[in-house]
Amino acid sequence: MTMNMGLTYLSSPDEKYIKYWLNAGVLFALSNIVALCLNIFAPEKAISPVIANASFYAAHAAILNGVYVYLYTRPIPLLVSGIFILSVALHAVPAVANSVEVRFFVFSPIIILLDLLSSFLLFKNLYRKDSHSFWPLLITLIIFSALMIIRLFVIAISDERLSLFGNDYLQTAGSFVIIAFIFLLTIGFNHIVTWKKELALRDSMLTDYLTGWSNRRALAIKADKEFSRFKRLNHPLGICVFDIDHFKVLNDTYGHLSGDLVLKAVTSCVADEVRDYDFCCRFGGEEFVLLLPNIDSVSLKNTTERIRSAVNNLAIKGNDHTMSVTVSIGGAIANNDDRSWEETLKRADKNLYSAKQSGRNRVVIDK
Repeated sequence: MTMNMGLTYLSSPDEKYIKYWLNAGVLFALSNIVALCLNIFAPEKAISPVIANASFYAAHAAILNGVYVYLYTRPIPLLVSGIFILSVALHAVPAVANSVEVRFFVFSPIIILLDLLSSFLLFKNLYRKDSHSFWPLLITLIIFSALMIIRLFVIAISDERLSLFGNDYLQTAGSFVIIAFIFLLTIGFNHIVTWKKELALRDSMLTDYLTGWSNRRALAIKADKEFSRFKRLNHPLGICVFDIDHFKVLNDTYGHLSGDLVLKAVTSCVADEVRDYDFCCRFGGEEFVLLLPNIDSVSLKNTTERIRSAVNNLAIKGNDHTMSVTVSIGGAIANNDDRSWEETLKRADKNLYSAKQSGRNRVVIDK
């Protein structure tokens, strides 16, 4: 796990959550190395099992922190170090230091709690588009927690006592479970990292880099779905096309960097005027398309007028100048005569042309 997460972090240093899973790998490795030394040399000093155990518990805290950073982009402060220090402190209690069984019953609930918290956070976020990648890690954490609970119960009702280097069935089985757990954790971590990169690549293929709006390829995918829904369920679908008036003149006057500022400002303004589920697309150059599901002609007219007015009131600051722009908008509602969304778009585009011909800074909608 340590090597795998280390190489993954080197290839993606901006993905901060990987660092915490790398820390988990390091702590698991430290725990196993110290335990191996204990098994070989059997030192009498109590500090050796303290380090092995504290590292193992802190590794579970690092898993939780990695999950939290992945989901919420910030860590839980002092979680890993806090669990490590707590473990060391509890080992100072004579009853804990002198009994493997007591340590097991004291610390196992902490491990179970940490892993179930990680599972809960993943489960709580299964609505996200990247949630498919959560399942290997989620299942691994739940199964390990369940096995720990079963092991607690079995040991509680068993007459056999645990020892530090015992070869009893439960301890041997527990070692195999931990090995399998770490192996499956690595698979789960890698699946999340790989899937996130895959989604980022897909998004880059479907997103306009300048405005952050979807591109024409994404429009085709989304519009096919919305038009199919309109045909099957008779859900209204509005399409409007707008572009920035005299944009070429603005580019020639102030330069292309100022033109980019205008594109960003206009798209940001328009995004504030539409609903969360409306679809915004940069169709090309200064031309844009909006897909507006579940809307009638009156609401379409009101929405596009609101957009036109909001853009008209924009004051866009350049390096040494302030720019104002207007937009012309054409809109159409899909009807039963349309054989595809492109036909609705064509009518909206025709209405955009009419808006420009009638003086620009206008809205023209199908009657």
